[in-house]
Amino acid sequence: MRRIEKLKKFEQNPNNVCFHDLTWRSNLVKDLKYYMSLTYPVVLSEFKDAGEHIFSAVIEDLPGLEVYAYSVEELLRELEEAKESWIATALELNRPIKEPRDSFKEYSGRTTIRMSKSLHKRLADLAERESISLNALINQLLERSTSNHCMHQILLPEH
Repeated sequence: MRRIEKLKKFEQNPNNVCFHDLTWRSNLVKDLKYYMSLTYPVVLSEFKDAGEHIFSAVIEDLPGLEVYAYSVEELLRELEEAKESWIATALELNRPIKEPRDSFKEYSGRTTIRMSKSLHKRLADLAERESISLNALINQLLERSTSNHCMHQILLPEH
């Protein structure tokens, strides 16, 4: 008997009064409708293959979920179907399903890095020549590097 069926059977028993608290119940049962209502970040990419434009979409919080299509409209349609299938299968197999991560909640904007003394000196010298702080220089270099790396990837919130 599936887990949700067991919960429904349990709920029907009037002696199980704890299930009459709907707030508590809604926190306990996370079904397909619940997970489909969540907004997962999507990474959208475009590339050419044999002269044709191909689009891909990945939901990194749902491992292995990646779809391809020849148009963005088709891609988003395929993505919704794949997401529903992925979640339904995970629920049926009683596998854990990650909820979308809050992309800014986890990060303070501070980090500590270790580098060689020679790199530290080169960066400090460059910052001094540019009349900016070492922190500002490192931020600019990291921003430029990650922007170039992700130029063809767009974070797209789901509809």
